[in-house]
Amino acid sequence: MNIKPRDLDTAPNVFKIYVNKPHLDFDDVESFDTTQELILTEEEIKGSDIVLDIVKYTNVNKISIFIPSNVSSGDVTEICEIDFYGCPLHKTDMKNLKKVG
Repeated sequence: MNIKPRDLDTAPNVFKIYVNKPHLDFDDVESFDTTQELILTEEEIKGSDIVLDIVKYTNVNKISIFIPSNVSSGDVTEICEIDFYGCPLHKTDMKNLKKVG
């Protein structure tokens, strides 16, 4: 994962990521278990890659992000871009398997 904030003062410093919670809203954020909570380092805030726990993202249909605070503890958090890196898993077609040996 990678973020590009508009400005370092309004960059997020905490991310709460929720997987497969289709109807999550601000009122529900505290009642659901967070899939992963990230406290960002200065390097990550400036654009370095953020490593996610791959085990927690094996069957993802929807990702929701809640940002409870930013670097300056102000009311406004600004992000220009959030990138997630990964690849889809394709099911193995058992008909295409061939015996070897």
